Amino acid sequence: MDPLIFILLIYILPYVVWFVIVLAMAMWVYNDAKRNNMDAGIWAIIVFFVGVIGIIVYWIMREEHRKPKVYYMPVGYYPPPGYMPPPYYGPPPAQAPPPAYGSTDFICPDCGRAIKNPYRSRSLFCESCGSTHQVH
Repeated sequence: MDPLIFILLIYILPYVVWFVIVLAMAMWVYNDAKRNNMDAGIWAIIVFFVGVIGIIVYWIMREEHRKPKVYYMPVGYYPPPGYMPPPYYGPPPAQAPPPAYGSTDFICPDCGRAIKNPYRSRSLFCESCGSTHQVH
């Protein structure tokens, strides 16, 4: 065997094989990170330069960024009779804002219509029935 080929097989070939393996790992990490909405370029560079340690760190970090799986109902599927979907616990309904200055915020006890009090006085006059009321 020629000594040049022997040197090539013993000393250079392992580095070429290692380079191909690391390049394949970086390409896989790039595609997987893209699928999981992570920064694919940065992770591929980390795995390329750090190697196996980089891919282990990527696997740990990947679990935190995984997309939730979406399951679709098959076409023609109907829930069984009597099925009630779970209640929706969304945000609480918004409270009504406080009445604005001069708004309708009193009800006449005689006729049931709204009394306007634009000046916030203590004496209210109902324009529909003509009665006067005191605010306490």
